[in-house]
Amino acid sequence: MKPAVKISIICALALVGILFAKAWLGRPTDEQAIQAELTSAIKASREGRSGVVMDFISSKFKMTGAEVDPSNPQIAKFIKDARPDVEILNPQPAITGNTALIQSKVNVKMKMAMVSAGEMTVDAKIYLERETAREWLFIPVPKWRITKIETDGVPGEL
Repeated sequence: MKPAVKISIICALALVGILFAKAWLGRPTDEQAIQAELTSAIKASREGRSGVVMDFISSKFKMTGAEVDPSNPQIAKFIKDARPDVEILNPQPAITGNTALIQSKVNVKMKMAMVSAGEMTVDAKIYLERETAREWLFIPVPKWRITKIETDGVPGEL
């Protein structure tokens, strides 16, 4: 094998090693990761940036009293239009292995065409699961996503 090819292979392997190390070293704790994802999704929701919110929702997502298909583009459109302002009053997760549960009152304020369209407060259970996501297109990394939301008093709405 020619020296130039060997050097190229060594450089490529070193780059892959650096990418793996960057993806795995310095990872936050599960609680920190959930809090960061939650904060990011809530901020994006307020701003109408549906992509960030949709990335936080699992493909297995279910909701009390409603048929919800997370891949439905209407959900993204709703987030862009209504810009829901969600406030989770007690966002501390109870983590058990690859699952987590947040039990809290949740305030939701909606806007339609920049006009307030209502506000509600519900008791909610937010179930999360650690799933595998990809960084740099091929590096598997853990990512917490919402798999289920149960609400008391307002079925199918949140």
